[in-house]
Amino acid sequence: MKRAEAGIPEPLTGEAGLPPGLHANELNGAKVAVDHIRTQAALCPNQRLVVAGYSEGAWVLGDALADTELRPLYPRIDKVLLFGDPMFDSDSPAVHAAPGQGPPRQALGAAARALGPRQPSYVPAELEDRSQSYCWSGSGQVDPVCATFGGRPGQRASSPGDPVTPQEWAGAMRVCGSGIEIITQLADCGHLKYADGLSGSFHPRRFDITVSSTTAGWRDTGLHVTKGQTVTIKPVAGSWTVDRRMFDRVGIRGYPADTDHAVAPGCKIADSGAYGQLLAAVGTEGSDVADVAGVEFPAHEAAGGTYTADADGTLFVRINDQDRCLGDNVGLVTVTVTEEVVT
Repeated sequence: MKRAEAGIPEPLTGEAGLPPGLHANELNGAKVAVDHIRTQAALCPNQRLVVAGYSEGAWVLGDALADTELRPLYPRIDKVLLFGDPMFDSDSPAVHAAPGQGPPRQALGAAARALGPRQPSYVPAELEDRSQSYCWSGSGQVDPVCATFGGRPGQRASSPGDPVTPQEWAGAMRVCGSGIEIITQLADCGHLKYADGLSGSFHPRRFDITVSSTTAGWRDTGLHVTKGQTVTIKPVAGSWTVDRRMFDRVGIRGYPADTDHAVAPGCKIADSGAYGQLLAAVGTEGSDVADVAGVEFPAHEAAGGTYTADADGTLFVRINDQDRCLGDNVGLVTVTVTEEVVT
C-alpha cells in the first residue's frame, strides 16, 4: 500500500495486502460480535434488532452475520447498515448509492480484493432486502477502503457505474492516510464522509468496542495513541465475572476490595488493580504490550475512567485476569473509547 500512497497503484492480493494482524483481529471481533448479538437477543427475546458497522466494524459485522449461529435470529433483524466496508462488493443487491452521488461504481473493498469476496454472498441472502451498504466513490471522493480499483475479477459487474480507476484509488490513498487504518481527518478523504459534521473537523474519535472475559490475549482497539495522550473509557453495557461459580458479575471497575481479597491469588495481570478491572496498555502488535495499567475511575463507574499512555503505539484492553485463569469466566462488556485530541 505504500506504493499506492505514492501514486503507483499495485495489486492487493492475500494477507500481505493488508496491515499485519488486521485479519486475525477482525476474525476475533466477528466471534465476539456473534456472542454479543446472541446474548442481547436472549436477554430481550421480544426485541427487534438494527445492526450497523463502519469501516473494520462493517467487516466484522458482515462476517458475524454470515455465521450460522446467528441464522435463527435473522427474522428479528429489521435492518443491516454498513458504511465504508473493507469487504464491500458492488455486485451485491445490498449496495445503495451514497447520498448526493450517482449509482454505486464497480469496486471491491480492500479486504475483498486481498482475500476474495465473501462467499457465498456479501450479506446473507435472507437479509439482502433489509441491508444497505454505502461506499463513497464519486469523482474526487473515493473511499479507498471500500472502493479499490476495478470490479470483481473475471466477472461482469452488475453495477451500472464505471469502475474506480487505479489512479483514483492511488490519489485517495494519498489523501486519506496509511493503508486500511485511515488516520487523517481531512474533508477530501472519502472514508470520512459518512457522518455529518465529522469530515474536516478535529473532533475526538469516539467508538464502541466489546471485550470478552473469556478471550485470551489483549483486544486491539485499533486506536493509535501518542505518549502523554489520554483516552476516556466509559461503560455502555454488559458485565463479567472471574469465577461464575463463586462471584457475582461486576463492571469494568472490577471487584471491591473485600471481594477482591477473596478471589484465589495468582491470576492478576496488574497486581495493583482489582480482579475484573478493565486494563489498558500500549503495544505494537498482538500481546507485545507495555505500560499496563487499570483504567482509573476518579468518580463512579458510569462517568467513565481514563488511561494515559506512556509511549506511542496502539491501545489494547482486556480483563485483569491471566489467560490461564479464564476457564471459569463468563460475560463481556461494551465500552465507549474517546481519545483526547493532541494538538
